[in-house]
Amino acid sequence: MLPLILQSFFRSGGLQKYFIVDLADAQIDENVGGVSGVLAEYELTQQEVEEELQTLEEAAKTDKTGWFKRTGWLEFLKDRNLAHLAYQARKPDQSEHKIKLAAELTERLVERSVKGLATLLQEVRRWLRSAKQSEVDLQPLARLQNPESQTVYASYMVQFVCFYLRVLGDEEQRIFRARQRRGQRR
Repeated sequence: MLPLILQSFFRSGGLQKYFIVDLADAQIDENVGGVSGVLAEYELTQQEVEEELQTLEEAAKTDKTGWFKRTGWLEFLKDRNLAHLAYQARKPDQSEHKIKLAAELTERLVERSVKGLATLLQEVRRWLRSAKQSEVDLQPLARLQNPESQTVYASYMVQFVCFYLRVLGDEEQRIFRARQRRGQRR
């Protein structure tokens, strides 16, 4: 049985069509074994990562709000060095060009997003401000009256982006080292 391959020619919503690609004249790549090998290696790496993460057996019993449960922050922060985490959230150094660019883009994104609020319909802004999915808020979402507050909130977002990118880089290095160790054992 041949696999069914679909191709699409759209980038946004609306009327979307899929087209069946005819493989009768095309050369079918017989690299299925190679793909299976890569998938097996990925699953092994994923299993090693999950085993390391299971050292977080019992999360802190202090805060079990829905937000903490949904985001998994308790599990992430448990048994972590808070000084190291704070260091990860610092502003970019001069040598961190990519993180510095990401920080600048985040600041511009926040400002552009806030400016864009004025272009939205009032009803849309009321939905955006609402804490409940089923009800609109009485007041529409708008720019903060105090510009310094927006600067503070934007700096929090920049810190989070810097933190995320650094932690992601650390995790990628950890996975790379685990793969190297596994490769040396073979």
